[in-house]
Amino acid sequence: LLYVTGGGCGFMKTIKTNDAKEGRVGFFSSIRTKMIFAVMLVVGALILCACLIVASQMNKINTEQFHRFMEQQLSVVAQNVRDVIQNAEHAVQAFAEHPLVKGADNTLNDYSKETKAVILKDVPKNKTERDLVELFTLIEKNYPEFAEVFIGTKWGGFATSAQGSLQAFFDPRKRTWYRQAFEAGGKTIMTSAYQSTIGEPVICVSKKVVSDNGDDVGCMSIEVSLADLTDFISGISLGKTGYVMLVQGDGTILADPKHANLNFKTLKESGIDAFVRFADVADGALSAEFDGKKWDAHVYSMKDVGWKIIACIERAEVSDSVYGFIRNIALVGAGMCVIFFVLLLVLSGRL
Repeated sequence: LLYVTGGGCGFMKTIKTNDAKEGRVGFFSSIRTKMIFAVMLVVGALILCACLIVASQMNKINTEQFHRFMEQQLSVVAQNVRDVIQNAEHAVQAFAEHPLVKGADNTLNDYSKETKAVILKDVPKNKTERDLVELFTLIEKNYPEFAEVFIGTKWGGFATSAQGSLQAFFDPRKRTWYRQAFEAGGKTIMTSAYQSTIGEPVICVSKKVVSDNGDDVGCMSIEVSLADLTDFISGISLGKTGYVMLVQGDGTILADPKHANLNFKTLKESGIDAFVRFADVADGALSAEFDGKKWDAHVYSMKDVGWKIIACIERAEVSDSVYGFIRNIALVGAGMCVIFFVLLLVLSGRL
């Protein structure tokens, strides 16, 4: 009896085990299960397609918004640069009409024959020159961005707000600012950047001076220090990784806070392929790769000045928000798939 019972128990266990195996096989091979998985695949594919479409549109919108933002920011930067230059232009134009400047004559000190550098504050000056120096010094003190205010006359005379050392054989008539202004027919000109006699990188705004009798007197000029401009440009930050470059019309880099060693080199001399491309772009957006990273760049041309402002920001920073949005959509989609799968199982079990 015990043997039969034991055998019977063993037999019943064998039957239950086989039934369980057949049940599992039946579940995975049943039409119901196949339909559930088929529906899940379709739903998953639809969610994936929706994610890709939304991500593509979001990336496009985000890129367009970024470049619109860059355009606005760069226009503000450009206006600040223009303000500095326009201040110098207005001051030069006003000085060119000042009675003291128009009355300058051949009595101003001529340093073109000096064989050694001279200290200007130690040089004797007549009343006309002293009055000019006092006037120029006053305006320089009121405009910190002005490096030097001066006049060069057709007789070779020179009066300036800077009273330090002046190089030997200095002849204002041979300087670029004088020649350009004298040939401009009364228009105000701005030179390219150069190293001033006071040792600073500057640009010069200049205008020809004509006496009340209509005779040429010389050229009134103001040198604007680039140190303030470069400090201003270097202090601009765009997001976490973005920065701004200031480039002269001929491609000379006036300010690049990321590559200070390239200042006063041209874009084509920089040795960076992406910068060479910047030189050929007048306005607009472009992609670049330098310093081992990918960047989104935007070029803004100041046509009235002849300069360019270039904004660069790491592409990863621009894309972070899009990628985060895509991840969130993917998580929501995965959650929807799980919920839909559970609902299908529950509902199909009741059919």
